[in-house]
Amino acid sequence: MRDRRFWMVQVLIALVFMLHELDAGNFGIPAFAPVPHLAVEALFVLPLLYAALNFGLRGSLITAAWVTVLMGIDITADLGRMSDLNRWAHYVELGTLDLMAVVVGRGVQIQARARRRAEASEARYRQVYEAARVPILVLDAQGVVRDVNPAGRAVFGEEVIGRSEQDLVPGGLLSPGQARGVFRLPDGRDYRAEAVWLTGEGGALFAQVILEDITEEHRERLQARRYAAFVVQADEDHRRRLARELHDEPLQLLLYLARQLDALAGGQDVPAGVAGHLAGARAQALDAAIRLRSLTGELRPPALDDLGVAAALSNLLFGVQEDSGLDTELRVIGERQRVAPDAELALYRIAQEAVRNALLHAEARRIEVIVEFGRDELGITVADDGQGFTPGGLDEPPQVHFGLLGMHERASLLGGHLEVRSAPSTGTVVEARLPLFLGTTEDSDSKPRSALGGSHARPADNPCDHDR
Repeated sequence: MRDRRFWMVQVLIALVFMLHELDAGNFGIPAFAPVPHLAVEALFVLPLLYAALNFGLRGSLITAAWVTVLMGIDITADLGRMSDLNRWAHYVELGTLDLMAVVVGRGVQIQARARRRAEASEARYRQVYEAARVPILVLDAQGVVRDVNPAGRAVFGEEVIGRSEQDLVPGGLLSPGQARGVFRLPDGRDYRAEAVWLTGEGGALFAQVILEDITEEHRERLQARRYAAFVVQADEDHRRRLARELHDEPLQLLLYLARQLDALAGGQDVPAGVAGHLAGARAQALDAAIRLRSLTGELRPPALDDLGVAAALSNLLFGVQEDSGLDTELRVIGERQRVAPDAELALYRIAQEAVRNALLHAEARRIEVIVEFGRDELGITVADDGQGFTPGGLDEPPQVHFGLLGMHERASLLGGHLEVRSAPSTGTVVEARLPLFLGTTEDSDSKPRSALGGSHARPADNPCDHDR
């Protein structure tokens, strides 16, 4: 009502009505009918549309009411001179004008409300965008920065708009390989980028890149990984030291005792009964030496350092087969080669833990181990036909699955990954993949003595050969 244009529209309707009356000869002037009578009435469409488009439903309803009042007066005044057809034509025309005003005005009102909601939403987003503490960049489809929030300006500088993503971060922010990557930005902190593609006006694509500060998270994860590596290394050092001490002292003493008992039993002055007891004691000493040697092999298998992971696993499976009677098989895929000691040790420990789980928990009858020497990675697969379990339940009782967690940690410490596939009554498959760091190639005399392509595993050497 305070808009001047609204009153101009009402005046225009009055002018159209006067033109209509002049055309009908109602002011004492003969009708000149320069245009058809109904066509003059159709001119009401123009102000009605203008009112609907500019003032919404309320403006169009008031304007339509004004038209209805004027046309109602005209129709009432001419009822006696109108034919039924002419009268109904006026009613239809007037009803059409009112209906048009309602429909168009309602549509404009709906659009106006939607626009106001969009503007309010954009204003709220803009407020959040400006107040966000994380850097946010808006890039077009070509990777050029079109907008940035204050936190982003604090990181990249005031002149960041118009720069290419390649100038901001090596490799860019939008390439598939950079998705959720970690970047060191000019402020010296670590960020993870996450891009969301949106459609703007005119169908143009643009990306909103949110940079999450993960410096503390990254530092804590790095410290946790270093600590885990330290724990693993300390455990291995303890195993190596314990294995060496057992080998150098108790094992040698047992072997020396066996030799002395053998010498006493073979003496000429020893009674037959005593000689038999001495022979039995010698056998028990040798058996204890063999068991102790087996224990030192579990702590730190010599074949792992001397011959590589394939030979060490051959010894491991042979011992399992001899002790438990399980059917074991070791297969080697690819050309055998010595790799980084850490990688060999990690794969051996993973296989050792998987085999131990199969023996203690799976009630398996057969265990198969596959060692794969690939071009870029070293892989190992341990499969059994046991009762299986549900891997999804690992988080419920962590103390029960500590071995599996240790296997995952060993693989991740070297940049690899480990997958456990199992289900009740279907067996278990443990598969680990590590990046391949090449070392020295195995010499011809360091290869395992058994054919590792599918037959039962055999030991690389006799448990007590080094001590006899």
